[in-house]
Amino acid sequence: MDRSEHLKNLVALAFSDGNIDEGELKLLKHAAEEAGISESELNSWIENADSIILKIPENEADRENHLIDMIGMATADNTFSQDEYDLCMTISEKLGYDGLGEALNRKMSESNLKNLIALASADGHVDEKELEVIKDAAKSAGFTSEKLQDWLKKGSDFIHVIPEREEDRETQLIQMLSLAIADGEFSADEYALCKTVAERLGFTKQELDMIIKLSFRGEMKIDFD
Repeated sequence: MDRSEHLKNLVALAFSDGNIDEGELKLLKHAAEEAGISESELNSWIENADSIILKIPENEADRENHLIDMIGMATADNTFSQDEYDLCMTISEKLGYDGLGEALNRKMSESNLKNLIALASADGHVDEKELEVIKDAAKSAGFTSEKLQDWLKKGSDFIHVIPEREEDRETQLIQMLSLAIADGEFSADEYALCKTVAERLGFTKQELDMIIKLSFRGEMKIDFD
């Protein structure tokens, strides 16, 4: 499958819920730029998104990567609609790929690592202790040091994807809090980001504050107001 067909498939997925939002459009533009496709050609595909016929990659590795990219497009707006999920399932069946759950977990691991990097960058500096936490998370998720360095340069410029499973959401929040206190300080920006992510993960402010207080074990005084 060539890059233009791959991008057309992404356009079709983005439009599967009847609308292409800003987050999805940003990803499409980025994918088009990497593929060397002009903005005018991309806009033409977007205008005719409802008439695009999906094409299936022949190579197994290409099929897996294609599905992962499509999941990324589906979750670009921090939601995963039934139409988007159904389309991903349909495509995974057409691809002969039964690892949709594995692909989703891989995407969640990527999102979790990006969230950690966003938190570490919230105060404008990633110190050594924070970097060690990030490196451990990257190693556990199977990401290369080159990929990690690329993401570190981008800081907090990421789209957050929220895990579907409760245990994964808890793990993500705990990792973010561990990173926040790694340097022995907890800045207002770091707390604000933790609070935002905690709310998206389904935790109340009271639950977040209690976890933070238990994490600090009385070593620091934090103003949560």
